[in-house]
Amino acid sequence: METTTNYGIRVLATGVMVLVLFAIPLYWGRFFSEFLLCARMPEEATRVEVSPSGILPDEIENDPNADRRSIASTRMDAESLLLTLGFVDYFLSRSPGGDRSDVFYYSPDKAWMYFDRSAGQIVFRDTYWDRRDGGGSVERPTAVHYAGPDGVSKSAGEELGRFHDPVHVAGASLHHIVYDRKLHRFYAIDSEAMTVKAGAELTDTILRRPLVMGSAPYYEGLRLNWGAPMQRVLREAQDEESAPRYEHRFTIRFSTSSGYWSRYVPVIDASGQIVLLDQRTLQLVPAKGTLPVPKTLYGEGSRRPSQLLKHEVQAITIGPEHEYAGLLAAGVSQQGTSLAMSIFDKDGKLVANGDTRAVPYSEKAQIFSIVNSNDMADGDRTNALPVRRTPWINSAWAALFERPWAPALTVSKYLLENVHPPALTLASFLLANRIEAGASHRTLLLVPNSFAAMQRDQVRQGIVMQLLSAVWIILPGILLAVLLAWRVVRDAADTGLPGGVRSLWLLGTLAFGLPAYITYRMTRPKEALVTCANCGLRRRPDMDRCHRCNGPWDLPELAPPAWRVLDGGAESCERPVASENSTDSEEPNDDSSVESM
Repeated sequence: METTTNYGIRVLATGVMVLVLFAIPLYWGRFFSEFLLCARMPEEATRVEVSPSGILPDEIENDPNADRRSIASTRMDAESLLLTLGFVDYFLSRSPGGDRSDVFYYSPDKAWMYFDRSAGQIVFRDTYWDRRDGGGSVERPTAVHYAGPDGVSKSAGEELGRFHDPVHVAGASLHHIVYDRKLHRFYAIDSEAMTVKAGAELTDTILRRPLVMGSAPYYEGLRLNWGAPMQRVLREAQDEESAPRYEHRFTIRFSTSSGYWSRYVPVIDASGQIVLLDQRTLQLVPAKGTLPVPKTLYGEGSRRPSQLLKHEVQAITIGPEHEYAGLLAAGVSQQGTSLAMSIFDKDGKLVANGDTRAVPYSEKAQIFSIVNSNDMADGDRTNALPVRRTPWINSAWAALFERPWAPALTVSKYLLENVHPPALTLASFLLANRIEAGASHRTLLLVPNSFAAMQRDQVRQGIVMQLLSAVWIILPGILLAVLLAWRVVRDAADTGLPGGVRSLWLLGTLAFGLPAYITYRMTRPKEALVTCANCGLRRRPDMDRCHRCNGPWDLPELAPPAWRVLDGGAESCERPVASENSTDSEEPNDDSSVESM
């Protein structure tokens, strides 16, 4: 076929457009299914609490004057986590304090700090409290300062040196602390003393490029809190006539890494290992903990920061000298359906952990009846249900199947994933551990959070068993692709496409399923078939040989006519030869008929 090249270009262009337009409604269908499933999670499946926390000495934890022991808690809002993805996530990353912004923080008419890339220096302005004569104080801004690796000044200059790729350490309280990812050093900027202190160059390959330093400057759907033991005491100021009122106070003085008086700042590397940065010495204190591993639908996820939808770390210090006591770490699974928390003591030993769980929906009605029966009178408890231990299930399973309408949303999500092209679904399975957790919720052609891709969470199985499980899950989509490929090949044979083209359509339809079938129907040849004189079957008229029997395309020879029509009538196409006896006086006969050849 002479138009083979043009046909191939037309097919590829049409296929790309069909694939993109086909993937858009599938993406929004999956996204809203995942969003509704996470938003309707049971309340108990969104939080973890551990008490006592296990990081305090026994004499402090078991204080006889304390009415409540120490408590560590974390809570997630999966709805907020999913809503911050995409454009909102990009906007937050570019806003002051974001990881893609050169503006470290900004407050109108007050304090701000940014990195001037052209000068290679950090420009900032702080605030201070000015005491008034009549009492009270007012917050005032300081002068603008310029900082480089070699010093601080109120004017820019080459003598200050140049930063190359600085990152502001969020939550630093003693000084302004930055880490230069090219110089591999921490720097503490003191605007009062007008000095810059440089830490030792990091030599460890992993710690040379830390991913997260400090606490996030804004709430992103995950909270991590720790509280010391508390005791119940009388309020100092209260009326003598009224009943005494009490309040709870902490038994010890403590601070967390997100607080103003924190001494240590957590630093997380790419593997999920957590170390501490001492703000006083700019030294790293290694081996203090790791990020937790949330439990997913099939097993355990990953502790790498890139594979967690959100994570948070808090370093706990106690006493007036801010002595390090322990570490809290929390992480949300890539799918946003489970939360885990780990607690480490001051030596980096794991002392407690917890995962989100839920009560089965079928059991809640019976538990509610038991609670109500306990409120009855003694004579009314004869028909009360027996008290039994509460059964707990995985929060990921609860989010998908235990809430009302959750099974319908889960089935819808599963069907949308099986309509997705099988080749892209298998590619998502292979790349599931390489795609960043936040990006996995906004990919158009890949589905890293599909039921097939989540098979990679079964770390105890080999890649072969994981792949077989993934193929079993998308078996309906594979069968649909096989059916469509059979229809395409059969129609292509009837249409007259060559064998090589039919093979390509077979492979393309098996790989891309419904989008490939739609592309074929839009680009199949539209020529009307004619009857082959050799085999009697229908054949293509635009091909030299029949695609059925390979017979030649025989056309009857079209000989030109031996006559023509003139204005005055018809005459022979060939003039007769005049005889010698003819005379010029002989008149032609106008009524003569057409002579035959």
